[in-house]
Amino acid sequence: MRLASRILLLNLTIDRPLDLAFVTFGCLI
Repeated sequence: MRLASRILLLNLTIDRPLDLAFVTFGCLI
């Protein structure tokens, strides 16, 4: 699950890093 999240994050990060970073941090925490 964590790996899949990372891959998805990387793919989405290319589109919008700031938004994705915030969402990812919120989901992780």
